[in-house]
Amino acid sequence: MRDAASQWTLWWELNRWRYLPTRAEVLARQSSRITGRASPSELLDAWEQRRSMLASSVAVPYLWRVLTLPTAASDEVQAAALIAFARVAQEPEAVDLVLGYATNPKKTGYVRESAAIALGHFHRTDPAQQLTPLRLDLLRKQLFQIVDDVRAPVRTRAFAAMSIGMLGDQPFGSRFAKDGRVVTRELWSRLQQNHAGHDLPVALLTALGMQPPAGVPDAIRKDLQSVALGKRLFRRKWSSVERSHALTARLRLGGRDWPAMLNRVLGSRQLPLEVRRAGLIGLSARAHDLDVDERVPAFEAWKVGMRRAKDPLTRGLATIALGHLLAADLRAGRDAHLIAATDAGARLLRRAESGGSTVRGFAAVALGVAARESSMDLAAARAFRTSALTVLRRQLAKGRGDDDLAAAYAAALGLMEDEASVPLLADILRDRGRAPSVRGRSAVALAQIGNRTPRVMVGLQAAVMDHRNPELRREAGLALSFLATGSESRMLVGGLTRSASQQTLAQTALALGQIGQLEAVKGMLEAARDASHGASSRALAMAALGLILNPDERPSLTRIRFDANYPARTNALHEVFDIL
Repeated sequence: MRDAASQWTLWWELNRWRYLPTRAEVLARQSSRITGRASPSELLDAWEQRRSMLASSVAVPYLWRVLTLPTAASDEVQAAALIAFARVAQEPEAVDLVLGYATNPKKTGYVRESAAIALGHFHRTDPAQQLTPLRLDLLRKQLFQIVDDVRAPVRTRAFAAMSIGMLGDQPFGSRFAKDGRVVTRELWSRLQQNHAGHDLPVALLTALGMQPPAGVPDAIRKDLQSVALGKRLFRRKWSSVERSHALTARLRLGGRDWPAMLNRVLGSRQLPLEVRRAGLIGLSARAHDLDVDERVPAFEAWKVGMRRAKDPLTRGLATIALGHLLAADLRAGRDAHLIAATDAGARLLRRAESGGSTVRGFAAVALGVAARESSMDLAAARAFRTSALTVLRRQLAKGRGDDDLAAAYAAALGLMEDEASVPLLADILRDRGRAPSVRGRSAVALAQIGNRTPRVMVGLQAAVMDHRNPELRREAGLALSFLATGSESRMLVGGLTRSASQQTLAQTALALGQIGQLEAVKGMLEAARDASHGASSRALAMAALGLILNPDERPSLTRIRFDANYPARTNALHEVFDIL
């Protein structure tokens, strides 16, 4: 259970990969640091060639052997191998192998559900690496068969539904299936059935919200809106959790009149708390789609909702939503009306500097999200950015106190890539008297800024080797993976695979995968093969292989994590959030 003042951290953990450097950005930084090297695009092409070779010659054969051994590996190893395999393999035979695990009643529920969600990881962004449209249509049909199998564990069925969502932006094989029309109809027909518990209907709603909006009829949008607002549909009453996810799906699908509907939700007195929270998360997600005439009414509705928000989490989500609304406004440059004609910016600055302890963490991060978009063409925007930096630096520099809250100010300065904060952040990183939370967030902020001075790099390397502080070690490893060159990467992998906690290994795997650190493949393969390691360590090494060699720049599951309706998460969604 999180302390009320640190509730901002869960939102940050689910969404921060949207703001951290991408693989292409890391390669661009490396190119700029090393003279005489290729351009960023040439480095990325060379990386892809090497990644493809390592995937086909090393990872795929190894994972195939693990999954086809006569004597099965432990459930934990099988589960990790299935997801890693789907991330790196491209052959139709690979799909059949994973599908066999998902439909095998002799396998445990844990292995079957892992196989079901692994099928969604055959998603590929590059058209040249995608499964054929007809094979994708067949895979969707097979996933629906898992959803309909009442003998299968309910989480396996829910995970299969979410895989249908993860494949929502992949090609379709016929003009009848174009834009997911058939998939949308099939999902909606299953939502008309009665299901025990929330796992399956919420998974179906999640999948529906991830389909191409062009293939969703207005009638379904209208019905989703009716469910969210509390009307009986299909002769049944919908729970507040289901209603909140219906709203999330409705907002993701867009269409006509969604801003007016969202404003109605934000200003409502009667709607359940779960639905109002989903509306605030939806405002964060869709703020950039509001035009100049829609942002001010959204802010007015937000003010009504904020006055009625009493609990810390709802007020925190409202504060994050205000940050995104301001970010959308500031991105508009000379069309920025909120910052110039309302007190929206002043409200956020006040909350970040002197709001209650339960909201200040959210406010600091929201300020970083908003002010990083400030246009230098507008005087009000320049003034807002200057004020934001002053507040964030001053609050972080106050010294010891609530370091979990101070960590939010460090994260915000990283979002703004504030070079002037480097000395302060470096001091905090090296200060053993500060809590691991603020030291770790300072480490990642330094990486976002891109500072590679000797003082910063020595501080990060020392933090990575600090076995007493797993949280610090994890965050410093993440930071170093963004800044490291090849030799430093090998040091990082070697240090973190020796005597590291499971949590540290997990976050390191995610970091190495995020930037495709190919130098780590050999070390992770050795760790996966080493029988002297426990099942958990071997499974994490396999997960790292899948992440590092995944051709997609963002893991497929980020499409579910980003702007997720996490306060109303079901058991199945909770498990998905934890998958590397």
